[in-house]
Amino acid sequence: SNPVGISGCGKNVFLLTKNNIVAFNDKGKQVYTAHHGYSNPVMVTSAKRVLTYDQGGYQFRVDSNKSAMGNKKLTEKIVYGAVSNKGYAAIVTQSERYTIHLTVFDSGLKEVLSWNVSDQIITSVDFNSSSTACAVSAFSVSGGAVSSKVYELELKESKPERFSISFPDVMALSIRYQSGGNLMVVGDEKLYCLDSSGKLKAEWDYTGKLLAYDNSSAEGTTIFYENTDGNGNIALRRFDKNGQLGSSAETEGEI
Repeated sequence: SNPVGISGCGKNVFLLTKNNIVAFNDKGKQVYTAHHGYSNPVMVTSAKRVLTYDQGGYQFRVDSNKSAMGNKKLTEKIVYGAVSNKGYAAIVTQSERYTIHLTVFDSGLKEVLSWNVSDQIITSVDFNSSSTACAVSAFSVSGGAVSSKVYELELKESKPERFSISFPDVMALSIRYQSGGNLMVVGDEKLYCLDSSGKLKAEWDYTGKLLAYDNSSAEGTTIFYENTDGNGNIALRRFDKNGQLGSSAETEGEI
């Protein structure tokens, strides 16, 4: 059947189809397949685990490169999911009262965090390298103005919120832990780098409209945006894990 998505997991590549997830090794050989049966499947991967969930539905499953790790059915509709290398799954659901709920399950699918936000929409969740905490980006709209907040939540704690930081007039799109413990936050108008305590280390103001970004690496972030120099050039900027500009390029006209 037609592919819905494709993503790497370790040395394997996972293909998501309407009915199944299928893994191929680096030689192109099919090494694993599983049936999901979801009506609107979404697949996300880490280096060692695959999370597949039914967006707008109630079910999700976690797989490794070669076997099923477990599945679960929830009582609220799933809107977003993320998975750690250790198999922890972050599932964002929405209740009938439009409260956004984040639940984190450990590798045995036991609940280790339950956290609510109201009047905000979660855009991104990422786990630290040890799966002991997760970072969350969210935005809200009030009086026509957008503002965002970034949280770090410790798992298995009664008061999980380690810190939160506000970004007025910015929509936070993506958050990612870096290998040294920093957090990279991609906003619609700026890129931010926070240290492990939530303090701002660096920021970069785009000089034009954000076109695309890659925030999937723990070693830095790449941004594409329109340069407002009047000639229609597109700027490519690569930032290291400390938020410092590492390399840059310009392309003439549209890519």
